Parts: sequence; C-alpha cells; structure tokens
Amino acid sequence: MIRFFGQRLFVLLVRLVLVAILLVIAMELGYGVLGNSDFHVWEAGFADPVIPLLELSGSSTWDGIIPLMKKSMLVAGLAWGATVLVGYSWGILAARLRRFKGHYLLLVPWLVMASVPGFWWVIQVAIFSYFEWERPGFANEIVVESGPDLMQWWNAVVVALPLSVLGVSVQMRNVSERIHEEAGLPFVRGLHRAGYSEGEIFYKNILRRLKGALIKHSDDTLPLILGGLIFVEVAFRFEGMGSFLIRSLQSSYFPGIFVTGLWMAGIIGLAALIRETIVHSMGDD
Repeated sequence: MIRFFGQRLFVLLVRLVLVAILLVIAMELGYGVLGNSDFHVWEAGFADPVIPLLELSGSSTWDGIIPLMKKSMLVAGLAWGATVLVGYSWGILAARLRRFKGHYLLLVPWLVMASVPGFWWVIQVAIFSYFEWERPGFANEIVVESGPDLMQWWNAVVVALPLSVLGVSVQMRNVSERIHEEAGLPFVRGLHRAGYSEGEIFYKNILRRLKGALIKHSDDTLPLILGGLIFVEVAFRFEGMGSFLIRSLQSSYFPGIFVTGLWMAGIIGLAALIRETIVHSMGDD
C-alpha cells in the first residue's frame, strides 16, 4: 500500500512538472511569439509593477494569492461535494427505477437546468443581483468583524450553485449509465431466473460488484467544475483564482497565470491520487 502510494505520488509530481513546462511554453508562445510582446516568461522583474493593477492585498504576491486560493477552494469544495452526494444518490436511484421508467422523473429537472448554458445562466443571476441589491456581484464591502463569516459562506454557495447543477447532471448520467451497463450482463438474467428479488439483485449484487468502478467516477467532474469556476467568478465578481486568472491574462501577468494553472492541475492530480489509493486499497484495480 505504501509502495503504491509512493509510486502514484511520484507520478503526480512528474505530471505537475510537465504541466509547469507546458504552461511556460504556452505563455511564451501566446505572448512572446504570437502576441509580439517585449517581455518573456523568464523575466521575473517585469511583473512587479503589475501587482497593484491586480488589486492584490498584502505585502507580497503570495500574501494576496493565498486568500484567493482559500475562497476558490471553498467554492470548488461546495460544488464538488454537492456533485458527488447528489450525483451518486440520484444516479443510483435513477438506475434503480430505470426498469420502471421512473428514472425520467429524476432526470428531467437536471436535464432542464443543464440544457441552459451555465455561463448565461450565471449572467442572468448577476443581472438580477444588480437590480435587486443595486450593486454588481456581491456586497464585498460588508466585512464581518466578529463571529462566523456567514456572508462569505453565502457568497460561496451562490457561486457554487451553477457549478453544482452542471456537475450533478454529468455525474448522475455517468453513474446511472455505468449501473445500467452492469444490469444488462447475463448474470443478472440468471439471478432473475433463480428467483432473486429486484432489490437483492440490485443492491447485493450489482452495486456490490460496481463499488470500485463507481468510485473511479468520483473525480470525473472536477476538471469541469474548476474550468467553470473561471466563468462564474467573473460573472459574479467573486474574488478568487478564476477572476484572478482573467485579470492576469488581461495584464500579461505571467506569475498569476502560472500559479493558477498549476493550482488547478494540483487539485485535479491530488483528487486522482486519493481516488486511486482508495480503489487500490479495495483491491479493485
């Protein structure tokens, strides 16, 4: 187990190094070659005058970026947590009711919400907040000086909501389809002929056989959520890594682009490492 974890951790580090190299190459090609910029990625000194334009708080770049990471981690955690909990539970229930055509009742609300492009749905919510709250985005000027910062959690929940809708619809479909494929195998028909009930076949046989395979889908939606984080943060004017990436792109702030890309790759890689370790510990490779 320790050996397997060490091997996967080494693979994760190698992947992060490759991502870092690709980010440097992409930035140099995009700005230096195609954009005819006078600056290069390896010239770190040019970035200092840009930091005030990004409105980073703190005496250094890291002092300003770390709070943005925490805010985006909260949003991504809420969105991914809701995706896993709702996506798996509704996906399993939809697969259970597929034989009775009841899964359509579960699919309809998520398909309707998922059919609306997520970015434009967020724009509509942002416009509503502008007219209702008379300010674009959130009331960022409200600062909680004592007690729990419920405003921060509320803002994070609102930003995570459209990401959760998109993630749940994808997760639910993946789980439901995987279970449906298993339910179509010949051994299921044999269990029916042997007199086993629907519940015994589904819960004690199909789900038990699929527990490792279903866990492998746990982080499928994470890249989608982190990618959508960029759009929802900009639409809601939420101060996080997504909006920071856009400002860095607009200001040609290479360190900001590099750190944001590496941060997203690190989260995806860490989630994959945890998932692979869990699956390996279950003996389902």
